[in-house]
Amino acid sequence: MSFQAAQAGGNASYQQLRVTVRGASSTKTFVWSGNTIAEERDSTGAVVTKRYFDEGEQRVGGTDAVNYYYTRDHLGSVREVTDATGYLITQLDYDAWGNSVVLAGQMQVDFGYTGHYFHQPSGLNLAMYRAYSPTLGRWLSRDPLENPEMSQGANLYWYVRNNPTIWVDRLGEFLPPIPPIIEPPPIIIPRPIPIPPLVPPIFPPGGGGSGEEWHRCSYTCPSGAKIEHYNKGPCEPTFPHKTPDETGKMCPETCHLDPGGDQTLPFNPLA
Repeated sequence: MSFQAAQAGGNASYQQLRVTVRGASSTKTFVWSGNTIAEERDSTGAVVTKRYFDEGEQRVGGTDAVNYYYTRDHLGSVREVTDATGYLITQLDYDAWGNSVVLAGQMQVDFGYTGHYFHQPSGLNLAMYRAYSPTLGRWLSRDPLENPEMSQGANLYWYVRNNPTIWVDRLGEFLPPIPPIIEPPPIIIPRPIPIPPLVPPIFPPGGGGSGEEWHRCSYTCPSGAKIEHYNKGPCEPTFPHKTPDETGKMCPETCHLDPGGDQTLPFNPLA
């Protein structure tokens, strides 16, 4: 058997797909639309026998001259064929590598596994550049890409890198998708939080005699430091203070009197 996809007559919009089987006496001519087969014609190329669409096919002439509609799976494989009324004509199933089985009906369709043209006499799926054997699970010729070893490795006959349930090779020159580069998340080292210093009570200079009114004043600073200050007389609403930052530098801040932080003492704390 030989397989060829070539330009004809120098017209880039017309292509012929030729499959020659020893002992066969019939010839079919296919008209291409871009990279897909659009029509099947007789050996002369003048009489249209079938027209193909993504949704199905139209058969011209003969006892089955009617429109048929396809149902496809995620790989593009034809799973069901119905007529215009929705009546099920044929139901197909496939294994992972494309070997097909008819579940219902007897109609033979030209497109099957992954949407490739299925050549009934040879049992091959025909892509634009190569023939695929579902029995072998591989192409019958090497990848036609230039230097395919650089992108596919040493095996130039395997089908979609042995991942037939995920990927599809429409043309027979598989280019595997490039996996995304996942950057590791940045490592964030939290800055150390300075621990507020334990500030001892602050006593005013000098002493106090009997009969003097003393107050215990509690303040909270912006840095979180807690300060207790004894004052002769009512507490001031603010109190100046210095707190070390991360580098140890003493930074001034203004501490504020806590709610209920002014307590009158019944004794002189300095006595």
